[in-house]
Amino acid sequence: MTDGPFAEGKEYLGGFAIIDVTDLDEALRWGTEFAEITGLPTEVRLALTDGIRLDGYYLLPAIRADLLARLGRTADATAEHAAAAQLTDSSAQRRFLEGRRAWCDGRAG
Repeated sequence: MTDGPFAEGKEYLGGFAIIDVTDLDEALRWGTEFAEITGLPTEVRLALTDGIRLDGYYLLPAIRADLLARLGRTADATAEHAAAAQLTDSSAQRRFLEGRRAWCDGRAG
């Protein structure tokens, strides 16, 4: 008896899932949960459709800032953290983003 006309695989080869979510926060929650459950690396990509606007969404420059900081572009990251802090309505988020901005600014110094 065999399992089928394919090689036995013990490792994850690849794949993708398209998940319809209402905002970037929900997409990131799904990605994080998937990574925790499976132990596999996860990448979240936005597939924008007509009518979806991310202008003014504070997490977009915040994520861009973190990526720029990881690339060593701390001056650019500082500016993106400042932009994100101005966009959020949450004082807790603003404090966090200002702290990240200050940290990047100190490293750019």
